[in-house]
Amino acid sequence: MRASALLALLALASACGDDGEERVAIPCSIAEESCRRAIFGLTARLRNQRSARMPPSRIITREQYAQEARQEIAMQMSRPIDLQYEASLRLLNFLPAGTTGSEAIVESNIAGVAAYYAHDTKAVTIVADAAEDEGEGSLTLSHEYTHALQDEREGLQELASRAFSTDQIMAELTLVEGEATILSDAVMAEARGLDYDYAGLVSPALDRLLSSFLMDVAESPAPFTEAQLGLPYPIGGRPLAIAYSQRGYAGVAPYFQAWPDTLAEWIDPARANLPVAQRCLYPDPPAAYQRIVLDSYGATGLIALEVVLGADGPTAYDRARAWTADSMAVFAPLDQSIQAAIAWRITLGSAVAAQALLARLQATPLGLLAVLQNNDVVITAASAPGVLQGWTVRDDCSTSKALEAPQALWKHPPKYLLSLARARGAEGGIRTRTP
Repeated sequence: MRASALLALLALASACGDDGEERVAIPCSIAEESCRRAIFGLTARLRNQRSARMPPSRIITREQYAQEARQEIAMQMSRPIDLQYEASLRLLNFLPAGTTGSEAIVESNIAGVAAYYAHDTKAVTIVADAAEDEGEGSLTLSHEYTHALQDEREGLQELASRAFSTDQIMAELTLVEGEATILSDAVMAEARGLDYDYAGLVSPALDRLLSSFLMDVAESPAPFTEAQLGLPYPIGGRPLAIAYSQRGYAGVAPYFQAWPDTLAEWIDPARANLPVAQRCLYPDPPAAYQRIVLDSYGATGLIALEVVLGADGPTAYDRARAWTADSMAVFAPLDQSIQAAIAWRITLGSAVAAQALLARLQATPLGLLAVLQNNDVVITAASAPGVLQGWTVRDDCSTSKALEAPQALWKHPPKYLLSLARARGAEGGIRTRTP
């Protein structure tokens, strides 16, 4: 059935559409303008944006992409506060010693990026060798065109402006990437004359995609950033695919008005009203230090922490379901030296889960101090051991009892990371991606 449907579509390659333009069968060579028009037109039609403007596109070599990515790295994350924040990630083993977060991610992803949409230029960039496989190239381009369509109607910058903490940013990315993942797959099914088979095809493929990304997180030297880049695609894809299979795009559209505010709610849609209110957020800083960040890492941070503590990807993912709230305070010296101290308060859904996490922390020689306060696990660490020893209030709440709203150091992920995430998630698609 699938082969005959594809052959029938290929036979239409030289036919004309209702608008008099040449109709191109999909999949096709995305190096050709006519192919790109066909993919954009079908993607826009399924998204109910028939009158949308097709974004300009360019094709570059992988070497050019690598050069551009590295140049962009050089222009970002160079302030003392950025370097101090990266020092805090090393305390948790979220980054290996001697490696920046930007370097770790870009170097590991240069070989896999196929294309990306940049909301600042409103253009799609295609890496030339990604156009060689017509099936994957067509799927990838539909994914990026979905982002262009999101930008035109909903506004990617507007969507991002509604997110403040890292967890909220992840929730927004999960919406944006989850939709692009399932819509590009729906485009390919439509082009081949196939039904959108959620139960038989899409759901198992999303399982494989999640397993693949969890494996990447477990094997990465930078598990927190790897989780940020990969997990939005399959996690967002599942509830949106269910909605699409039930009502078509009418089931997906309401998510852009109100979406889950935490990654934990995307993982388990039945869990509502997260995060819970924490009793307090952070202690007073160590002597001669100041707080530079108050953030919430959400389930993403807990997945990365469990990986650091020795869990494989699926186990870390399962344990992170106990997350109900967290606050990450990062402190840095007043003299702006590149050191850091952290106080991470993680609230779990049960005392059993909290005690189990504490036991794993205490059994792992990572240089972290951890204590249990009801269902809160409080983790502290410092670049300089003397700072941690003299920080007598590290497990307490601030004397001011300030309950500030967590906010990420970077209001939005650095552009090159966003581009990598959106390109990487499209690679292979949910129909062809294998663990």
